[in-house]
Amino acid sequence: MTSLFQSLQLGALSLPNRILMAPMTRGFVISEPAPTEMMIDYYAQRASAGLIISEAIGINKPNPKLYQRALARMELEPAEVMYVGDSPAHDVAPSNEIGMVSVWARRASKWRGTTSHTDADHTIDSFDELRTVVAARQAR
Repeated sequence: MTSLFQSLQLGALSLPNRILMAPMTRGFVISEPAPTEMMIDYYAQRASAGLIISEAIGINKPNPKLYQRALARMELEPAEVMYVGDSPAHDVAPSNEIGMVSVWARRASKWRGTTSHTDADHTIDSFDELRTVVAARQAR
């Protein structure tokens, strides 16, 4: 079984692990063609996490093919991957559909006061809670 923390050679890229990050939240999108200082800081803080998937492949959430393509490129099975997102429809539902471990981050979600439209495997209200979820899953 491949480990999430195992290195990966992806074309010319030598990645330290198989952790994926979304390119940015819609809250960062601006009309200017150049990144803002906020965007630069955001990615600089997360650069060591591993691979960042761009929207260049032409598949958008909530299409499960986006997740399947990422899993295939990293040689991981869906059950080996935890997907954290704040949208029940665009994050939880497609990750559930293909068998990934889903985590609904209600923390700043506009759906915070409602019940999820689809059941996530885990629900968190802060990213500090994610440590507990990951530790519990690793202990299995």
